[in-house]
Amino acid sequence: MLERLLIKDNYSVCIRQPHFYQAANASICYNQYQTERSQLVRNIIAIQHLYNYLISTIMAIVKPILRIFDYDKAIEFYVGWLGFQIDWEHRPSGTPAYIQISYRDITLHLSEHHGDGTPGSRVFIDDFENLQDYHKILIDKQYKYNRPGIETPFYDSNALEVTVTDPFCNNLILVERNPAKK
Repeated sequence: MLERLLIKDNYSVCIRQPHFYQAANASICYNQYQTERSQLVRNIIAIQHLYNYLISTIMAIVKPILRIFDYDKAIEFYVGWLGFQIDWEHRPSGTPAYIQISYRDITLHLSEHHGDGTPGSRVFIDDFENLQDYHKILIDKQYKYNRPGIETPFYDSNALEVTVTDPFCNNLILVERNPAKK
């Protein structure tokens, strides 16, 4: 009984016969396969390192700091309603809170510290995928303090925009470019 081992090395097919053990051909083909596979893995790792390097050196990561006045209201709004998760928080007893929250690739810092931002700030979040679905989720939660609309912004007739205002008058402007019509 022949067991076929398909290995693409120079468009050849290696055939291994386990009962008759023709080690010469099988081991050569297998060694070539392992070598090529190892090289491919090294290339993938090198590409990942290059990507991480480029992202860290060329593109800065922006993390806006939004001023909040009440920890519980901020958690209710950002985590309970918008669906963010708390990445970490610094909240020693008797001191103002400082929190990092995230949703998808959006990261925000929320701070009760005086001077860490101005109430009424606006954060423009571009290329928000599946905005119509996200908008529907928000509306379905029936958050009593905010029912945002979805509209086409004046600056791009092919985009959709949702603006949500937190309890501290900070605005998150979510924009999806060229959304699929639903």
